[in-house]
Amino acid sequence: MFRPRRILVILGCAAIWAASFSSPVRGETADEPQAGNFPGAIEPAATALPEAKAESLESLIVENKASQELTETAQAEILAVVQETHTELGRAASFAKQAAQFERARQRVPESLAALHAQLAEPPRVARPVAPIDATANHLEARLAEVQDQLSEAQTELTRLEAEPQRRNERRLKGIP
Repeated sequence: MFRPRRILVILGCAAIWAASFSSPVRGETADEPQAGNFPGAIEPAATALPEAKAESLESLIVENKASQELTETAQAEILAVVQETHTELGRAASFAKQAAQFERARQRVPESLAALHAQLAEPPRVARPVAPIDATANHLEARLAEVQDQLSEAQTELTRLEAEPQRRNERRLKGIP
């Protein structure tokens, strides 16, 4: 059955919904969306709850215990909620500290990045062999053998690392049925 009124209501709601995404919210530019301005965002309540603090929670506990109007089960439930709120406040404070640490680290990123770029721009340092003035031929030959052993170990490691991507690909292909 055709119901034009119902269709108009649905189309009106769809138009309002679409318009809410196309125009910026008051005090907001189109380039910088505010938090909550995305599909499915829940708008904050018109009346905000009072901010909970540890002192106010302690006063609630005292009032709860002193109240003669509440039953014991109601007092126990209130106490449980207040204690859970106190625990969540502690977690919120911990998260706030962690967020501050992350923000400080984020602000240091450009400086660290510039230092890394400067370090990469420097030519690599070449280790120069230093031989003592009074070194004998036997001592120098022993040192040469040590350095050649280190070189062969480094070359072996380089070969292993260069072959690692191929080895991983082969292992993945074997695992695919």
